[in-house]
Amino acid sequence: MSGYGAGVEDLNVGIGKLALSYLSGARPDIVTQNGNLTKSNIDVRFYDLKGPAGLWAGWFDFATSKGGTTTTGTAIPTTNGYAFGLRHQLLEWHGGYNAFGIQYGTGPASNFSTSIDDPTAFINSTARFLVTEQMVFQPNDKFAIMPVFIYQRTKDGNPQHDWNQWVSFGARPEVFFNKYLSLAFEAGFDHTHSRGQYDGWLRKFTIAPQIGAGRKFFSRPVLRAFVTYADWSDGLRGFVGGVPYLRRTNGLTYGVQAETWW
Repeated sequence: MSGYGAGVEDLNVGIGKLALSYLSGARPDIVTQNGNLTKSNIDVRFYDLKGPAGLWAGWFDFATSKGGTTTTGTAIPTTNGYAFGLRHQLLEWHGGYNAFGIQYGTGPASNFSTSIDDPTAFINSTARFLVTEQMVFQPNDKFAIMPVFIYQRTKDGNPQHDWNQWVSFGARPEVFFNKYLSLAFEAGFDHTHSRGQYDGWLRKFTIAPQIGAGRKFFSRPVLRAFVTYADWSDGLRGFVGGVPYLRRTNGLTYGVQAETWW
């Protein structure tokens, strides 16, 4: 969660730490008699709770958005929602870490963000359930790998629509030749299902030579060239890759990417 606002963090509460914040987001492209459409969040987190097999954290968010009538006469409802989650971390694990998270949200809080989804008459009935598992395994300075698993179910609130489901898993191994040169691979598989709309799978594979600033998986900055090949089932024809791949079930793309953080 990030956005406009203020708060406090790292308050020692004995068994762990507490963070409390007010965060807000806005849609300048949607204006009612109340001004730009905004969403306000009260975000509460307990973390660094020492427990079985690592550190635990809990999260709660309450979100509210005041509706109104746009200049074109569209009525936007006032909405309220909540979200909560649980996280487990092993921060020292075979040269890397392991993190597991589970989250559930409703209404305007269902996107787990301060951003505002396009308003509909069903926004108060939207929901999202998300499970993530990710880890980094780096036994030495020559090899590292990061596997990821995601399971998500979403509901757009329309009583005539069923839940949408997305399952994704993959891994990125990296081989380090020296302090600056490395080679990354990435393979992944996705399956999505939306009753009456689409149902299918996608597979992709990437190879990426890299110039970086260290021999760790997250050493940054890094400059990489990449080539990615993907194919997908006929059930997703027209849903992948936009107009260039509208009638295809496979594709190839390539490019250059720079990545850094501080």
